[in-house]
Amino acid sequence: MSDPASVRKLVEQVREDIDGPLDVLVHNAGGGGFAPTESTPDEMFVAAFNVHAKAPFILSGASRGH
Repeated sequence: MSDPASVRKLVEQVREDIDGPLDVLVHNAGGGGFAPTESTPDEMFVAAFNVHAKAPFILSGASRGH
C-alpha cells in the first residue's frame, strides 16, 4: 500500500468492480513490533510509518474524486 502506482491501480479496479462511486474508504491495517524508542531499529519505524501514515495518505489521495 505504500506504492502510489499500485494503489491507483487498486482504486481503479475497485471502482470497476463496484460499478459506481467509491463512497467510503476504510483503512484497517496494522502491524509492527514493540520496542523502546531508543532501541527501535530504523527498519521497524519505517515499516510502521508506511502502514499507519503513508498508506492511508496515498490511498485517500488515489480515492479522491471517485
